[in-house]
Amino acid sequence: MIISASRRCDLPAIYPKWLAKRFEEQYVLVRNPYSYHDVSRVDLSPSSVDAIVFWTKNPRPFIPCLSAFDRYAYCFQYTLTGYPASIEPGVPPLEERIESFRDLSLLCGPVRVVWRYDPILMTDDLSVGYHKRMFAKLCTALEGYADVCMISFFDMYRHLERVRKRLGIREPTVGECLDLAQSFSDIAKRRGFSVRTCAESADLSRFGIEHGACIDSGLLARISGKIFQRKKDTCQRNCCGCLPSVDIGTYGTCPYNCSYCYANARTVTKIHDVDSPLQIGRLDDRDIVHMRKNMSMTVSYQFPELPQR
Repeated sequence: MIISASRRCDLPAIYPKWLAKRFEEQYVLVRNPYSYHDVSRVDLSPSSVDAIVFWTKNPRPFIPCLSAFDRYAYCFQYTLTGYPASIEPGVPPLEERIESFRDLSLLCGPVRVVWRYDPILMTDDLSVGYHKRMFAKLCTALEGYADVCMISFFDMYRHLERVRKRLGIREPTVGECLDLAQSFSDIAKRRGFSVRTCAESADLSRFGIEHGACIDSGLLARISGKIFQRKKDTCQRNCCGCLPSVDIGTYGTCPYNCSYCYANARTVTKIHDVDSPLQIGRLDDRDIVHMRKNMSMTVSYQFPELPQR
């Protein structure tokens, strides 16, 4: 199986020691986000985990824990947009995160660190011109430290409507999307990046931008040596091209409070315990634990193109 850690919360930034300990003990307990007392026990042994995809905006706290993953194939989806504190109130300053990106890339290799410039959202201040300037700045800063940049355009979620109105956030128009696609493609090519879209229906191939996948069979094959089945994750949006994965995070547990984040739907108030197999809290008498079936995503094995670290 492929482990996602995590679309629901920035586990590497906020819960790094817990995350490393779960893989050292080779299992984790995960609550069903729609049925609280339904708990899955997920096998995290190297023989069960085909690959791990880490999602983060700040890997700095996680870097000392990387040795716990020496037996695993893994990559990072690293979101770096440079938005102001009104949009991303909890993340460290931009220059610190650029430095963390470089340090992580030097440890893992640029293939394993995918840069995400997403979501692209618009306000009076976050104009087309702003995005062109920020994208160029980040391309310059990250040149040689990553090969791929994933982009997506802002989608409105109902529970974010109040925040959207307060901050004046809106979705880009079609014209703005096309303008940015052309500019991003030109800028990226000069800095050695290929640009791909995340969960977008728009055809931007005229600009050299192809549809991408965050949990991508090609990338995971390169870093693991395994050949993956080309299946779509039916739990994701229609335009999402990701392979199926098992997410081990919990919604509502990230203190970064980014204004556009779909994972901020509710807040979990129970205490985190680094020694608990659950990310938040512990089991109680009402919980029903069942073993998550291990569905391997691989069909064969070849020699990997890259070392593990």
